[in-house]
Formats: sequence, C-alpha cells, structure tokens
Amino acid sequence: MNKPLQILLFLLILTTFVFAQQTVEVFPINQKQSAQIYVQPGDHISITVTGQWTLWDQYSPVDGQGHPFVANETFGNWGALLGTIGNGEPFIVGNQLDMTSDAEGILYLFPNKDKYQIENSSGSLVASVTGGTPLEDYVANNLSDAEYFAFNPENGVLVTDLVFEAGETAEVYAFGDWTMWKDTYPLVNADGHEFIADGIPWGKLYAGIGSTTGQFMNVYGVGQKNTIQFEEKGVLTFYPHISNFISSKNGQMSIYVVGGQPATDEDKVSIDTETSQYFAQIALNQFNQYRSACQLNSLEINESLSQAAMIHAKYMLENNSFTRTEEEDYPYFTAQSPDDRANFFGYDQSKIREMFCMTESVDNAVNILFNTVYHRIRLMNPQLKYLGYGSYKKGDQTIHVFDFGYDTEYSSESLYHVYPAENATDVQLQWSGYELPDPLPAGTVKPLGAPITALFTEKITSTVITEIVNADTGEMVEHYPISPDNDINKRKINAVILVPIYILNPLTTYNVSITVVKENEEEQTVAWSFTTTELVQQ
Repeated sequence: MNKPLQILLFLLILTTFVFAQQTVEVFPINQKQSAQIYVQPGDHISITVTGQWTLWDQYSPVDGQGHPFVANETFGNWGALLGTIGNGEPFIVGNQLDMTSDAEGILYLFPNKDKYQIENSSGSLVASVTGGTPLEDYVANNLSDAEYFAFNPENGVLVTDLVFEAGETAEVYAFGDWTMWKDTYPLVNADGHEFIADGIPWGKLYAGIGSTTGQFMNVYGVGQKNTIQFEEKGVLTFYPHISNFISSKNGQMSIYVVGGQPATDEDKVSIDTETSQYFAQIALNQFNQYRSACQLNSLEINESLSQAAMIHAKYMLENNSFTRTEEEDYPYFTAQSPDDRANFFGYDQSKIREMFCMTESVDNAVNILFNTVYHRIRLMNPQLKYLGYGSYKKGDQTIHVFDFGYDTEYSSESLYHVYPAENATDVQLQWSGYELPDPLPAGTVKPLGAPITALFTEKITSTVITEIVNADTGEMVEHYPISPDNDINKRKINAVILVPIYILNPLTTYNVSITVVKENEEEQTVAWSFTTTELVQQ
C-alpha cells in the first residue's frame, strides 16, 4: 500500500473513532436522563433526534419539537427535548443541535416540562450524539488511579479510608442518580433536587473532613465534579445534604477520588481524638458563654468524661436505643449507668449527670438544651465544674452526649442567678416547647415565648407573684409559671421559670418580677429587665 493511501486510511479510522455516534433513548418522564457521555469544554456536540413521544395521552405523539403550546418563554413548547451538561444551564435540543460546549460533565436529556404535570406518557425519542466521550471510556482513561466508592444513599454517610493533610487537594467525581424521596421525587445527579433546603439543593453530594464518627471540621459541596483544598487534616466522608427533613432514599452514586493516602489505624485514632477535642472545646466555649451571662463559674473539659460520652453516643445510635442506661447484651456496651461509664474511663469525682440531643451540629445541640425549662436549670447549677462531650453520626442521625461532673463543696456567693441576664440584649423570641418530660400542661399550644429562669441558691418552697411586663406598652404578658409548688413533673426544682404563652415581640424590653417564699418563710423578690432580638429564631 502506498503512503498517501495509508495516511488516508489512518485519517478515516481516526475520524470514525473521534466522531463515532452514540445512540440514547430518552423517555417522557420528569427526570434528567443520563446519556452516559462525558463532555469537556471545547467539545463539539452534534445531536440528531428521531422518534415520537407524548407527555399526556390526551395529546397526539410529537417529535423533539414538543407539543404545540408554549410551556415557558425560555424553552418553548411543552415536551420539547432539552439538554444540559453537568450542572450547566439547560439548552434546547429539539430535533437537531450543533454546539461547542463551555461546560463540563455528563450530558443529560429530558423533556421541557415546566410547571405542568406529566400524565400517562408514552413513546420515546432517540438521540444520536456525535462528540464527547463515552462515560465508561472517560473513567478508564482519566480516573484509573482514582479511589472508587459505591455510595448507597440509604446508608446516610460514606466514610472513606482516605486521609488528607491540611492544604492537600482532592479531585472528586460523582456519577450516578439518586433520590431523597423514593417514588415521589425523581432521580437526580449529585447536584441534588430542585427543592432547596436551608439554601442548598436537597440531596446535593457533600464532602466532610474530620473524624470517622461524623464530626466534620469543614464541609464542601461537591456535586458531579469538584476540586477541594482541605483546611484541616482529617478522614474524608461523603453524605447527601438532608438538613432536618425526613427522607426515603434510593439510587446509587459512583464516586472517584484522586488524591489522599490510605488512613492507618493510628491515623484514625489520632484524628478522631483531635476532632473530638476540637468540638468539645466548641461546646465548652458555648456553655461557658451562657454561664458567664448568668454570673456562674466556668466549666472545664474532662477527658475521662469525654471518652464516656463518646462511647455512649455510639452505643445509642448503633443500637437505636436512646437511654442513659446501657444493656450488657447490646453491642458497644461499656457500663450500665453514666457514673459507671465515667468510672470505667478513670473519672473518680462525684456524681455524673448526662444529657443528649439529636441534631446536626454541636452548637445547635447546646442551644437546644440551654433554651428549655428543666435542662437549663441543671446547666445553671453553680456546682457544675467538668464537661465531657462526644458525638456520633449514623445515616442521617447525629447524636451529641454531654456528661457533667460536679464540685459539691462549691457554693455560690449570689442568692440567685437569672437568664436572660440583667439588661441582656438580643434575647431570642420563641421556644418550640418540646422537652422530655414536658413541663407544660397537656394541650398547650406551641411554639411559645422564650423561657425566663430564676435559679435560687437558698431553698425556696413556693411563689407569691410572677410578672412579665412589656416595658414599651405597660401590658402584662400571659405566661405559665413553673415552680417547686406547681411543677407538674415534681422535679424538685429550686427555681422559677416563666414561659410566655405567646412568642415575644422583637426589639422589645421586658420587665420581670418574681417573689418567692424561702424555706425559712422569708420572702425574696427578684426583678430585672432584658431586650429581645430583631429576628425570629427558627
């Protein structure tokens, strides 16, 4: 064969390889359907469409131009074929499209639906696509050195075995489809649903860097592809953004990670310890801010209590058993009571009190506990001295455990401590009203105003009068008074708590007055004022 003919044959083969057509069947459903083609910026894409479909059986089948009425001004007819690349903006395909991509990611094809419901659809379109790279080939040629993880969202979190140093980067690819609400929300890619939860697409893939137990010092939105530079050393974990919404997950995400090193057992122990200490310090600072406002002594971290709190957090979530008492036959059993668990880890001081809370973040857990009736009273105890903290994450659930130790010989120099503090500003307006046991009468309408607490250091027996007055209007504020003589749960409290029946007004000053009878039958009156915040807390 002569040389010009060899060159021509080579060019024909090369052209056939580069511009090979890939055929994709697209269905008239409310879902972006993957063409399994990876497109990079600068790739020329040509799409030719054949076939017919209908998005409603009352309409005749149509081609890629869609049904003859406009669904929206941007994309035209209802049922017209649309496309998108990665998380880029949608574009009209119709029956024919030639374009040069400025986006990167998988090519998705789907019908133009807008706000209209698809009912009894039928048929399909066939898109012949030239350009891009078959996803399987892209993975084989570009991600052969990446670590691969199959992530079933029903598991809630995926803890990898990769550790990253501070300043290191990871390149993360996520291919696949999942839904956060099976049979209700359509399958979506790693960029998540159109539904926004706390400003973030519900179900968007996130990466966390921190411990193996779900304590993240930093989190990063990933989506289909992202390069992350980590600010802290830690183990890499993935999870879908759920917030506080109930979910029913389905699907699978294939995740490829370039970078990092396999974490040794020593790495994991060291990182878990450092991360736990980091979050314990956050909890300590927050508790001490509250206690300082009440003119109370500061707490200090006790590592033995923190170890006891951490292992009990794991016990509760792994066994789905939310109680302070552990059962010996259950996995991760340490000891039955909080006191025994603390002693097991070397704590040899006085009595232990334990609190736990189910929420995503430690700061939210502290706020929830302190802004209650009974838990606040315990957290205002002048004899509190030591704090132990541990948390554990499993699936969508994160539990925070706080173990407290006491200095029983300490006595406060004040006759009382109040919260909100005297002349406090930015005081929250409302309380959900939910606490176990419930301190309020059956049938109480919730939410309510934020609780107001006066804790006494000398024993009190009853209340004479309790008042909350709107200083701006002079109006009395209706409230539930809770005191030793009327506490429906008979908790032996030495405090008076006023719970406003209605949410407090923003930027308003309130005057509080409480008169109690002490054990020696003397009366004592406490009076102070505070001003509320501008915004309603959710």
